This record gives sequence, C-alpha cells and structure tokens, in this order.
Amino acid sequence: MNENLNLSDIIKKCNNITYKNFTKVISYLNKINYNRSSKGYIANMIEDYFFVQNKNKAECDFPNLGIELKTLPLNEKNEPINSVFICSFFPNLSSIKWKNSLLYNKTRHILWIPYYNHYQDIVKYKFLKPFFYNMYYDDEIIIKNDWYNLLNCFYSGNFNKLYDFGNFLQLKIHSKTKNDFIIVFDKYGSKRVMPRLAFYFKKNFVKSLYDKFS
Repeated sequence: MNENLNLSDIIKKCNNITYKNFTKVISYLNKINYNRSSKGYIANMIEDYFFVQNKNKAECDFPNLGIELKTLPLNEKNEPINSVFICSFFPNLSSIKWKNSLLYNKTRHILWIPYYNHYQDIVKYKFLKPFFYNMYYDDEIIIKNDWYNLLNCFYSGNFNKLYDFGNFLQLKIHSKTKNDFIIVFDKYGSKRVMPRLAFYFKKNFVKSLYDKFS
C-alpha cells in the first residue's frame, strides 16, 4: 500500500465513493471482515480505502500533503450526529504554541467524508460527496482562541469550567481513552485523577462546514 498518495489520487478516490453505499465501497478493499459492531468501523474502512497507515499518530493522515482525514456521519436532516473527535489532549507545556500544537496540525487542512448512517441496515449507508476544508483565517482565530481558553482553564486547575468554553471547540472524554487516567492538580493545589481528554469540533461548527461545502 502506498501511504504517499498525491492529491490527484485522493480526488479520484473521493469521486469513486461519492453516492456509493457501504457494500460497494467495501468491495474495493481486499479486507472484507470489518467488525460492524465497532463504533469506528466506518472510519477504519475509509482509512484502509485511502491507504492511511499512520493511524492514531501525532502527524496528520496524509503527512506528505498536510491533510487530515475525517468521516462525518449525518442524520436524515443532513446534520452531524455527534461532535467530531479531532485529537487527544496531551498536557505538555512545551507544545503550547499554536503552530506547534497537535490540534493545529490536525485541523489546518481536512478531507471530510460525509455519509448517511440513519438506516438500520448498514449496507444501505451511503457516502456523500467528500469535501476539503482549509482552515480560514476567521475560523482559525476562533479555534485558536478556544484552544487557548481551554488550555488556560486546564493549567489553572479550573476543571469544573472546562466544558463551559469553546465556540467551535470543546474538550471531552474520548471513548478510546476513558480508562486512561492522568494525575492533575486543581486550583487549590489538590491532587486529582481524571480521564484523559480529547479535542472535538462542536456539531454546530461541523454543520456549518457541511452546509458551506456540500
């Protein structure tokens, strides 16, 4: 498998799955035994389809192009079903510069793969037209501000306020790391144990992107 697809290859692959159902897309792959009970089976299938090999690493999915790959499940009203996981949050004072952050690396350029998943039968799931998102200057200002506010809240030990901040961005417990705990100190200096958090795009922001580019 080639992990260094060029942009033309990616666009061709996007065109090939547009308006195709699950069964058709999976027929393009050698691997057919996906765990359909797994929460991330669609994302895993799409990663395999686009030859993404650096799964869950700090770099973006197409490192040669600086592009991150994200699936986007929609309901029958063309609305995102959930907020969208972007990356895990690793408290590290050495990486609090925006342009050096994992979040910036994962959000500056995204290939979104929207699909309907409101059918009961998975084989009827249909992929819609993928779209590219380059983080606009206006969006970056808001996302960067959200990021700084969330970091400030975390490092100052105001954990109870973590979920109050964010216009486009929020911190949540990620299902894959819900049993991964970290030791922190609250604003009173008391030690606490809390699940590792992750950055998510809020549903209203993701919907605005879909409405704009679909």
